[in-house]
Amino acid sequence: MAVIFSGRGGMPLAADLEGRWQGPPVVLLHSQGQSRRVWRHTLKRLAAQGFLAIAYDARGCGDSVEAVDEDLSLTAQMSDLRHVIDQLGGHAVVVAHGTSAMVAQYGAAGSRATSTEALVLIDPSPPSAALFRSGLSREEIERAVASVSAPTLVWAKANPPSGGNKPGQARLSRSAIDAMLQFVCAHTKMSTAV
Repeated sequence: MAVIFSGRGGMPLAADLEGRWQGPPVVLLHSQGQSRRVWRHTLKRLAAQGFLAIAYDARGCGDSVEAVDEDLSLTAQMSDLRHVIDQLGGHAVVVAHGTSAMVAQYGAAGSRATSTEALVLIDPSPPSAALFRSGLSREEIERAVASVSAPTLVWAKANPPSGGNKPGQARLSRSAIDAMLQFVCAHTKMSTAV
């Protein structure tokens, strides 16, 4: 189901939602240059396991492009993530792919963080120059990321080696999705059967 979440400053963030509102929320973040649609199959699998699965277009991406307020900084993206999680009740598992891993890690860190129950980083990208343009020093970022207390799974090489993916159509391997589901189930109150 297509929905709109409110990001920082009321910015509309287009999202897809699958599952029951009573299920533990799992927020899926796409990588730079992609959209929420890369998670369409994963949303269905998470919903089938009883989760409330949400994938939203980050500011400047997908259907959130037209509403962009020109601020594409890490700080703005982290604030958007916190706003989305707050609208889901204040707790969520966060799954991030590629460049969104730093948003998820930093968003899960520190005393201002929304409660992240678990963190899954799929093929995380290393910190980039854009990260350091956020106004935070390298030391602040490294300290915050090191302070993440949520259980964290890092899955590298999750994309199948087909090489046939078009931009915005990345596919995760079945084993990466299975590992992610097992981890999410183990760190929430859900069954671990996938």
